Amino acid sequence: MMTQDDSTETQCPLVRDCSKLISSQVARPGMSVDTAILYCLKAGLPGIPFCNEQGDVVGKVSLKHLLITSCVPKDMSNYAHLIADKAIPEQAALTLRKLNNLIDSSVDTYVLSDFVVTNPDTPLYKALALMDKYKTSYFFVLDQGHYIGSLDMHCLAQHMVDILGIQAK
Repeated sequence: MMTQDDSTETQCPLVRDCSKLISSQVARPGMSVDTAILYCLKAGLPGIPFCNEQGDVVGKVSLKHLLITSCVPKDMSNYAHLIADKAIPEQAALTLRKLNNLIDSSVDTYVLSDFVVTNPDTPLYKALALMDKYKTSYFFVLDQGHYIGSLDMHCLAQHMVDILGIQAK
């Protein structure tokens, strides 16, 4: 005997179903780094899309990339576990000078070409698989080539909680 649940097709949750799609400003050619950082912080995202003059998403601006590439020498990351926990005044001063230089520069030189996009009709399981494959915690959602927002792991987890009706005990 077939129950009502057996006869109805299971609805697959899609990216468009996420009520927590994060809207953000986009970075554009010539924009200052400080403006891009403020856009990321305002949206609560680790990165924002970079659009060319035509409005096409052609890259991303990542807080991690901005801060690490400008403030941390490459060798330092390799030996981070050996660095003393006590601040070294010379290194602290150098880091502050590098941050000041970063803030005054153009975002153009920090644009990354590796970024993940999807569309509103993407199933959530594919969105999660893309995040895993590309080792990212967020991606941009494009509708017919136009940026409409971003989703991060927090948004997807919230959507799953909403779908399942999970409540705090």
